Amino acid sequence: MYILTFTLLEMKLFFRNAVKAFSSIAIPVILLLLMGGIYGNKPDATGYGMVDYSMPGYIGIIIAFTGLMSLPVSVTQYRERKILKRLRATPTHPIDLLISQVAVNLIITIIGFLLLLIVGKLMYQIHIAIKIIQLILALFIATISIFTIGLVIASFCRDVKTATAVSFLKNAWLGNGLLRQPMDLIVLGSVILLGLIILMNTFRWE
Repeated sequence: MYILTFTLLEMKLFFRNAVKAFSSIAIPVILLLLMGGIYGNKPDATGYGMVDYSMPGYIGIIIAFTGLMSLPVSVTQYRERKILKRLRATPTHPIDLLISQVAVNLIITIIGFLLLLIVGKLMYQIHIAIKIIQLILALFIATISIFTIGLVIASFCRDVKTATAVSFLKNAWLGNGLLRQPMDLIVLGSVILLGLIILMNTFRWE
């Protein structure tokens, strides 16, 4: 019950934020139309065109926006504003809010995905080689994996300023020295270190 209530509330808040909604849904479609207008979708020897090859990238942009920007920033905002702490004094639990955040961003990802498919099919007759059930399953697995990274980022960040790498670049651009952003350095450094550890233990030459 609490999760459903939180999910509906979070959905309303999401669409009130024009930047979030535009970035997550509209930008990938604009890129699709822009690149499709330039290169078209004429099939090559394999039967697929430029738009066909680019579709996974556009879908990845949606997942990146929702999982690595929207999700960690929203959760971090609740921590910064002490909302998560206050929820502990109510019958509900902070985990309900986290689940609702994941649900909302998953719904937004699906909406963006479907919009891409519709526009791609109508404008460029994209080819979908995989069965739709397998496609949905692949989207779900990819999305949850990125969302997990987003939640890990959110768990390290105490405020919104450290929730995104973009804010780190912005502060550096505006003249704030790197040493003045210790938490940003710790978070981003941890992500890099973790990525390198995984890379060194999983990379294969063949």
